[in-house]
Amino acid sequence: MTPGIEQTAIWDVVAERLEVFVAAWKAGDDPTIADHLPADPIPLRRLVLVELVKVDLEFRMRGGRPARIEDYLVDHAEIAEAAGPPVELICEEYHLRRSLGESVELDELRRRFPGRAAEIWRWLGAGERTMTTSFASDVGRATFQPGQIVDDFQVLAEVGSGTFATVYLARQVSMGRIVALKVSGDRGEEARTLAQLDHPHVVRVHDQRRLPPVAGRPAVRLIYEQFLPGGTLAQVVERVRRTPARDRTGAILVEAIREATAGSGLGLATDSPALASLARMPWSAVVVRIGIQLADALAHAHAAGVLHRDVKPANVLLGADGTAHLGDFNTSSLAGHPSHGPAAYFGGSLAYMSPEHLEAFDARHQRSADDLDGRTDLFSLAVLLVELLTGRRPFPDRPTAGDVSLAIGEMLALRQREDMRVEIDPSDRTAGALAEVLCACLRADRTARPVDGAELARQLALVGQPRARGLLASPRGGWRPFARRRPFEAATVCMVLPNLLLAIANNLHQRRILDAFYARGDLVAGHGAAVTAFYVAVGIVNLIAFPFGAWIGWRMMARIVLRLQGRTTGLDAPALEYLRRHSLDFADRMTWIAVGLWITCGVGGALLFTAQVGVPPLPMWLLFLQSSFVCGLMAAAYTFFLMTLLVLRSIYPALIDPRRDHDDEVELAAVSRRSGWYLLMAGGAPLVTMALMFLLGSDDRPALVLLTFAGLVGLAFSFWAYGEIAADVTALIAGGRPAEAIATDSRGRGVGRGIDSTRR
Repeated sequence: MTPGIEQTAIWDVVAERLEVFVAAWKAGDDPTIADHLPADPIPLRRLVLVELVKVDLEFRMRGGRPARIEDYLVDHAEIAEAAGPPVELICEEYHLRRSLGESVELDELRRRFPGRAAEIWRWLGAGERTMTTSFASDVGRATFQPGQIVDDFQVLAEVGSGTFATVYLARQVSMGRIVALKVSGDRGEEARTLAQLDHPHVVRVHDQRRLPPVAGRPAVRLIYEQFLPGGTLAQVVERVRRTPARDRTGAILVEAIREATAGSGLGLATDSPALASLARMPWSAVVVRIGIQLADALAHAHAAGVLHRDVKPANVLLGADGTAHLGDFNTSSLAGHPSHGPAAYFGGSLAYMSPEHLEAFDARHQRSADDLDGRTDLFSLAVLLVELLTGRRPFPDRPTAGDVSLAIGEMLALRQREDMRVEIDPSDRTAGALAEVLCACLRADRTARPVDGAELARQLALVGQPRARGLLASPRGGWRPFARRRPFEAATVCMVLPNLLLAIANNLHQRRILDAFYARGDLVAGHGAAVTAFYVAVGIVNLIAFPFGAWIGWRMMARIVLRLQGRTTGLDAPALEYLRRHSLDFADRMTWIAVGLWITCGVGGALLFTAQVGVPPLPMWLLFLQSSFVCGLMAAAYTFFLMTLLVLRSIYPALIDPRRDHDDEVELAAVSRRSGWYLLMAGGAPLVTMALMFLLGSDDRPALVLLTFAGLVGLAFSFWAYGEIAADVTALIAGGRPAEAIATDSRGRGVGRGIDSTRR
């Protein structure tokens, strides 16, 4: 750790020293590096020294005063290690000399710095990159004053300055509109990149122009884009840091937007209903809302082949209505464009970089920038959202090393730890769920992160829908993981268990009926033969019915089983939709197959019994059929409830693409309606049984008592299952809507107040 430096301030100290040094050069002074170095701690001093040397090199070389790295070693020997000066300084000299038209051979650099020869080749050998590594790049770019006319633009005010550009509020004279005018060096492809994107949460670029170089000023690029008056998330983060956790609400965001809007001087209204609604929201819900918008923007960019590579609060602009807009794609890479190569990742902000991005940034690591994908942006977004939620970044980046290369190693070590935690108020359930999602995005193993921005947007949306989130998440414990791995076996249990129990109850009841009739009159002598015939008939029908039912079940769910077990891949959206809707009908179909088998077995068993002992008395025959019919109805109801819970909590969610909406509302609502009919069946069947027994003259009081008790227990289970199914259906319908619609619904119902009853 670096004593005396807060975790979020280490890079700010570097930036402040650079700003003062650059300002001194621009004022016409010839500043001395030593005057701008902190006295201690030593690691911070060396970090600042490396960046000051880069800036000094650029001003001297662009001013016609050739300089070499060795010139700085005389007065600042501390800059070098045993192997020589940091490789980033060598690359910066190479970049500057090449940008000034000088021919530079790599062999020259390797002869001058033999201890860094391998790193020089790693950084420059493959693509001969000419991108700067300086945190204060473009120090010589043009600056303009309010009122000045620049090309077709009248500068109104400076609204921000970053690593690559200065942004002005300007009026485009020819169109009479207010724009944000971004002034930068004439390099990069930001405008071309953004031209590929059309998304409500990506800053819209109108066009770009180029100002040729003039004496004392290099060529300038002007990008004019959508003006968003609400400032940036960096200003919001500062307010979050100053506000105690218990006092944070959406008012923080609204106040920052109003302050930034007032500062534009355009007299824009800030009393909209949207802002009033935001001000009343819990802070965790505001962070979720912003996260969904930015994740969706990244999903759109990644689908177009664009990586942002520099997601951080300063690059997120806010509209007057509180919406977030992702901008500053200056370090992004447009796939396939010839002007982009391995060097495109330079310029990203270290504190927000993923482990793989840091590895690609590090000359000592073999990872290529071409290996980065959209998950590196999701990592950066998660860092941003943690900082927005808590006021602190999740990683205490306090470099103890003296240059960027060594600092990166320490940062990598922090990001590769497995005990990632986000400190939040345990009473804020929404914040707790949000922290779980963000921790998943911050895993060092990128394969453990969400696949893309669309999946992350849906996970964030479900933070306010705990039941839907529990249903749609990959199960971690209980019976659900087994049901995912072995869906047919799980379905078999749900099918066999109620039918087997009711079959045993039916057989016991029928045996009592048989005993009652054969215990009197002329039938007494045939009691033994009747019992034998009864068990033969029961054995035959059950040995046929249960395997036949299992075979039908397998035939009906074979495609689903193959999908869940990973034996069918590459299914498109229509195929998955078909399997989902088929799964929702599965419980109902299997239930009526069970009813059919009960009826068939009841009639077949009676016929087999008759074939062995002759025609029994009609009342006995009717009681046999009544017992089979009623037990069959009860078994069907319980089968439906068990199978439906299995489908809704394990099978159906596994057939959902987490990156897409799933509009199965009609089919899900039908499941809920059907459960009402089965509830009536579960409650009505015992009543029907008792009525028939009374009408047929049965005086079997123990059977009536047992039936009444079993009916009440079954009805209680059915009521519970009915309520659970209704709640699951409601959650799954809500979870299938677009991410922003889910978040809106959850805010309307009270974000974070639900109970995740699906975690069993």
